[in-house]
Amino acid sequence: ASVPNARVHRPIATVAGMGTAAYDARNLPLDQAFWEIVGGGCGGYLGGAAPDWIDPPVSPRHRHVGHGVVNAVTAIAVGGPPLVMYQRRLRERADELRAQRPYLNDGLSQLLNWLHECFLRFLVGLVNGFIAGYVSHLALDAFTPQGLNLIARGI
Repeated sequence: ASVPNARVHRPIATVAGMGTAAYDARNLPLDQAFWEIVGGGCGGYLGGAAPDWIDPPVSPRHRHVGHGVVNAVTAIAVGGPPLVMYQRRLRERADELRAQRPYLNDGLSQLLNWLHECFLRFLVGLVNGFIAGYVSHLALDAFTPQGLNLIARGI
């Protein structure tokens, strides 16, 4: 089944993800921040779709676990600190790769090193974007006639 509001949720979630990733990468040089912002957009797109993956929109009253405000806040509160630590480690590893690149002797090794660095920075943004996209989906749904459940319904 198609998601009725995908045309609204996904673009807004993508922008929210990119914005959140850009804010988080605001002190990085542009060539490093770029990959985090791209990752943020992809994560936002996925996060904006996630509530409807969890609770497929098969009826107007489809909002259960994936659309519960307390569930989302709890997941962010519990998962947030480990994710921040994970992101810090990804950035540290990306910085190590960048520092190693001048000492690599051949173009292929340098290219693979650069791709690895970009991928790690992409992952940092992906995490930020997913959370922002998910939250944007819930925020948009909160202003519909159905609204959101404070806690999951039907469990």
